[in-house]
Amino acid sequence: ENSHDSILIAVGASLDFNGKEVAISVITNNGTLDLGGSKVFTNELVNGGTIRANGGETLQTQNSTPIGITNSTVYEDSIVVYYFKNGIQNPRIINLPSGSGNASLPILAATIISGKTSKLYNVPEIEDVKTTLKILEELGCKIKKDKNRVIINSKDMKKTKISDELMRKLRSSVIIAGAIIARFKEVQFSYPGGCDIGARPIDLHLKNFQKIGIKIDENTSYINCKCDKIETKVVDLDFPSVGATENLILATVLGNHEITITNAAMEPEIVDLANFLNRMGAKVWGAGTNTIKIKGVQSLKEASY
Repeated sequence: ENSHDSILIAVGASLDFNGKEVAISVITNNGTLDLGGSKVFTNELVNGGTIRANGGETLQTQNSTPIGITNSTVYEDSIVVYYFKNGIQNPRIINLPSGSGNASLPILAATIISGKTSKLYNVPEIEDVKTTLKILEELGCKIKKDKNRVIINSKDMKKTKISDELMRKLRSSVIIAGAIIARFKEVQFSYPGGCDIGARPIDLHLKNFQKIGIKIDENTSYINCKCDKIETKVVDLDFPSVGATENLILATVLGNHEITITNAAMEPEIVDLANFLNRMGAKVWGAGTNTIKIKGVQSLKEASY
């Protein structure tokens, strides 16, 4: 947002800035860049792509010289760009930032809902991600991992019970419960992270589940959640909890209802989760604000993200 030395690469993709003002160097590689009323400050030429002004304008960065991009190669953790400047071809290496662990966990959980294959890129190699993948495997998902790329096929998943051992190892694994409820309308899990009796972080999740028609049974060592259908409701969170917001979104993307979450968390990982779900065909609006709306759909499709 603040740098004139950023590079955006769209390999065969269509990009719409939707009126935002951005300062980038553009490489589209046979993609289409739709300014949509935006101002794009650029100091590099487009290679084999198309820029549609559509009410926007492309401005030359001050005191810069246009650079002709000849080729680019995308790797797991970097992009190498080859360009001509003053008649000489030069390579430029752009290191990609590591993906967000906070965003990865709910997105991994969301792959359960479609019952199809999801391909995720730039997934950080951290312990919480490894534990989440173990939970998904134990539930019946098939997982292929190659460095920062993860492919998850949840088609044959049948289990709805999250193991006590893994649940206690990762407190945030409670968000997987919302994804399982969305698909199977029931889930069983233990108290995450060793919750004690008294004021427990899990209580906010359970309270919100009850508000949308999910029945909770805590009479055993496991928490049992079940519902026939999600009810149309306005859910006002007691406080803007990230995990509770994510769990409600995950639990409500399938069905015939409409849910409004007020006092929702506004963190970037909420936006990332909504973007992934919407790419699969969900209808989630308002992520990044304190009011989020979800309209249930009948099914989700395969997606890469």
